[in-house]
Amino acid sequence: MIPRFFLLAAGVGSRLRPLTDTRPKALVEIGGRPLLDRWFHRIEAVAAGRAEIRINAHHLHEQIAARTNLYREQSSSSWGVCREDSLLGTAGTLFRHLDWIDSATGSTGSIVIYADNFSSIDLGRFWSVHSDRGADVTMALFRAGAPASCGIVELNDADVIVDFEEKPAKPRSSLANAGILAFKPGVLRSILGPEDHDLARDVLPRCVGRAVGWRIDGFHYDIGTRRDLDFVRNKVDTGEIVP
Repeated sequence: MIPRFFLLAAGVGSRLRPLTDTRPKALVEIGGRPLLDRWFHRIEAVAAGRAEIRINAHHLHEQIAARTNLYREQSSSSWGVCREDSLLGTAGTLFRHLDWIDSATGSTGSIVIYADNFSSIDLGRFWSVHSDRGADVTMALFRAGAPASCGIVELNDADVIVDFEEKPAKPRSSLANAGILAFKPGVLRSILGPEDHDLARDVLPRCVGRAVGWRIDGFHYDIGTRRDLDFVRNKVDTGEIVP
């Protein structure tokens, strides 16, 4: 079965100002296409019009809503936009939507995606590996150029995550959380609480020992700052990356 997808896109994107003064971070363009468009096409490559997707929105939420209207015209997948009048945080958002995440009849689980990432991940392969392993949680991983700004993991020989630290002062590796996570049904409910705000800081450390890592083939970039954005745009414009 197709997993349910939850895309996190409510952030203000303050480090990308002034670009994000007039558009949400998830709609910043690389190679002439908004980041969110690329997630739409990656989900459709897996779901072929059969997916159920929710996306949260806060900053300039009406632009996210307008964009998802275009996706509804192009596909029969179900897109729901969840407006947040005040930011709930990545963990708070998922806690609010736990009933939806696990409510599908015969649900096989969910994939949570930080929508402001630029990635070549094959979501179908990622989901197949997660399902075949039977892990509670599968975390997509990439090699970070600046590991101190990421969530850094350590794996054992079986690819089980044995340590996780968000933005460590002294990173012990460069293997980082890519912000793409697959969950078995009920697992998010077992690790999330009403007091949690940030998924990476508050929740993912609880997954140590029950989560496995999966390395992304190809490219993956966290578009956190204007420098990150310009770096990736240059790679696309020069043909070094073919998105």
